[in-house]
Parts: sequence; structure tokens; C-alpha cells
Amino acid sequence: MVSNSPRTKKASIKLFNKQELLKGARFLVLLSVFGLTCYFIVSQFMHEFEWVTAVLTSWVLILFGVSTTAFCTNPPTLTGVFALPVEILPLCVGDLELAILIGAILATEDRSWRNRFVGAIAGFLFVLLINPIRIALTLASGVWFGAPVMVFLHSLFFRLTLLVVLVGFYWFWYVGVSSIHEKLVERGLLGR
Repeated sequence: MVSNSPRTKKASIKLFNKQELLKGARFLVLLSVFGLTCYFIVSQFMHEFEWVTAVLTSWVLILFGVSTTAFCTNPPTLTGVFALPVEILPLCVGDLELAILIGAILATEDRSWRNRFVGAIAGFLFVLLINPIRIALTLASGVWFGAPVMVFLHSLFFRLTLLVVLVGFYWFWYVGVSSIHEKLVERGLLGR
């Protein structure tokens, strides 16, 4: 049963405020424009990103005690993890994650352009470092626990990277960095 009380009508008016809906639509359009632009730029350097991801993944695997070597082939490969070489493909690079994260940061209009550019660069570096750790954990799990565990973790880590890591970084950038900045300004340690 739907209530027609003034309180319910007032709440529904606030929920579907036309100005807020337009703001949300503008964010989605900007997210699409910035995200697609980022995706296009990253795709122009895909082999370089694949190679960097392979080398960083190899280093992380070595830290985990898994002997491996990265080769700059097309696609880049890791050897020594399993009997067959492991190929680093475009999905491993995190191009989708980069496009979504950088697009969302640049589309956030209530932050200054300077803050957005710093956030986009930090997000880029964050994804560039998180993906090799994700790949290394996945591959190491195959060495430590066998192929079934690796297949499960591959699927799980990919989704976690897309959801938890990206949303977590965006939240930290949007809320955390802004509140730290405000506290530094209040204490006179940083200018507005």
C-alpha cells in the first residue's frame, strides 16, 4: 500500500530532483567521454603496457618465491611458472580498469581540475601496480594449490579488481584526499 502523505511525496521529490538527475546524467556522459578517451590512448601503447605488466608480475612472483622470467615477445610471456609459458594479454594490463577509474575521476566536476589530474595520475599508477600483484597472486596460487584454485582466483581477483579496488581507490581519492586537504588548509599548512 502506497502512502500519499505529504512526507512521502516530499521524500520522493527529493529523491528524483530534476537538477540531481541532470547532474548524474552529465557525470555519466563525461565518464563515457573521458573513459573512452583513456581507453583509446592506452590501446595505442598496449604492447608497452603488456610488457611492463609482465616484468612487474615477474618481480612480484620472485618476491613470492616463484622463479620466473619475463620475455618481451608478442604477447609478452612469463616462463618458469608452469611447463608452458604464461602470456600477458591486453585484459591483464587493466585497460578497462584504467578507463573506468580515470574516466570517473575526470568526470567528477565538484573537484578542481588540478585535484582531478593528480587523482588520475595516482589512479593510473595504482592500477599499474595492483594488476601485476593480482596476476602474481593468481599464478602463485596455481603453483602452491593447483590449477582449480588458480582458475577460481583468476575469476575472483579480476572481479574484485574491477569492483572493490577501483571503488576503493575512487572513494579514497574523493573522500579521503579531500578531507586531508581540508585539514591541512585549516592548519595553515597548505593554501586553497
